[in-house]
Amino acid sequence: MNVQEEFSTSIGIDLGLTYSSVAYYDIIKNEPIILQDEIGKEQIVSYPFEVKTRDNESTCIECYNPLNQESEEFEPEEISGMILKYLYEIAQAKLGNHPISNVIVTVPAEFNDRQREATLLACKLAGIKNVEQ
Repeated sequence: MNVQEEFSTSIGIDLGLTYSSVAYYDIIKNEPIILQDEIGKEQIVSYPFEVKTRDNESTCIECYNPLNQESEEFEPEEISGMILKYLYEIAQAKLGNHPISNVIVTVPAEFNDRQREATLLACKLAGIKNVEQ
């Protein structure tokens, strides 16, 4: 085992329908550590959105952006990708010098195969390469 592997860390991202969180297992304390964002929250929630059906019957998510006071449409994978990227960045910041070697993403139990594949696409959109399915 090289030094990189010895000090690398696996993280778990709980990608929920309402709340999401990120954690790692502390081998010294022998317990999982749920990471907090910059304001001290362990669970993040999405900002207000509306699920819409387009004319071609595809689904999109319309979000209101308070900065420019406009609504924007996103694919569900894009929203999940934004959440995953945010959680991954929290883990990177908190773990500092410990590289992240693996990422395990949980999804709601009721997700079907297509939704699970969409979650893998969301991971790619977030720039997360080392994801286990």
